[in-house]
Amino acid sequence: MNRSPAIGLQPLLTAAQAAPLLGLALQTIYNRVSSGGDLPPVIYVGDKHHGKRPRLRFDPDDIALWRATKRQSVVVSTEAERARRPGRPTKAQSIARRQAAERGEN
Repeated sequence: MNRSPAIGLQPLLTAAQAAPLLGLALQTIYNRVSSGGDLPPVIYVGDKHHGKRPRLRFDPDDIALWRATKRQSVVVSTEAERARRPGRPTKAQSIARRQAAERGEN
C-alpha cells in the first residue's frame, strides 16, 4: 500500500536517494552514520527488534540546510588558506631564487 505524505511535508529520502544530493557515495553515508561523521540529521524508521536494523531516512530540507552550511564553510577555509604561511617553495621558485642570487654575485 502506497501512503502519501501529510500535506506540506516532503517524503523522506533513503540513503541511496540522498547520496547524490549529498555528493557522497552510499557506503560513505553508512560509514559516517556508524562513526558519527558529518551528515545531516538521520531519521531512523523501524525498530531494532528481531535482529533487524532500523532504516535510514533523510529529510530533504535537512539536506538542503546541510549543503548550504558546507558551501559557507568552503569560503571560510579558503580565506584561512590565504592567511597561512607559505610552505616549502616549489622547484621553479627555488631555481628562480638561485638564479637571482647568481646574477647578484656576478
